Amino acid sequence: MASDHLTRILDLGPQFQAVQVPQKEVGDEAVVVWDAALVLAFFLLKHRQRFIQETTQVLELGAGTGAVGLVCKALGAEKVTLTDLPRILPFLEEAIEANKELKTSGILEAKALTWGQDLKDLDSNPDLIIVSDCIYYEASVEPLIQTLKALRQRNPKVDILLSYEVRDYLESKRKIAQAFFRAASSADFQIRPFPTEACHAEYASDDIRVLQLQ
Repeated sequence: MASDHLTRILDLGPQFQAVQVPQKEVGDEAVVVWDAALVLAFFLLKHRQRFIQETTQVLELGAGTGAVGLVCKALGAEKVTLTDLPRILPFLEEAIEANKELKTSGILEAKALTWGQDLKDLDSNPDLIIVSDCIYYEASVEPLIQTLKALRQRNPKVDILLSYEVRDYLESKRKIAQAFFRAASSADFQIRPFPTEACHAEYASDDIRVLQLQ
């Protein structure tokens, strides 16, 4: 029987270890590396001197395959915590095991996190929060904003980077994106979009946006 496991290799160049991302042929949104994750991962490669230092602690929300967070660790972040719903945790742990060389220094871990819930069990005080293609379900908009607000209270200077695919061809997805940006503004986040040319030349698309919440 053929395996349902695939591995995507993210080549970050000769200076960094390549990242291996396990994928599956069957499953929901957390089993493949979406384009928005690739754009954000290689955006961070391009701008690593700005966002990732030797002491940087990174928290990925809605990590899915963990691709972006794994890239952060390969780029030299001291601590990376990949989070998603409890049912996704085994997949994230598999991804960490596939990249166990990245654990030789610092911390690389996976933890269950449901947006909107108390963060008392999350022992993370991140310098950088990454969120990739999570503006997708209407019911998740307010919980995500609540979690970002709570994390900002821990570190008011935290950098928050978010990537998402523009799906204006679907009225429902356009409204969800609008709801997210309204909620972010209501929570006193300033939304700073990066131009497409700020992305990595090989991983840039007018349909995928990278922005910073400040």
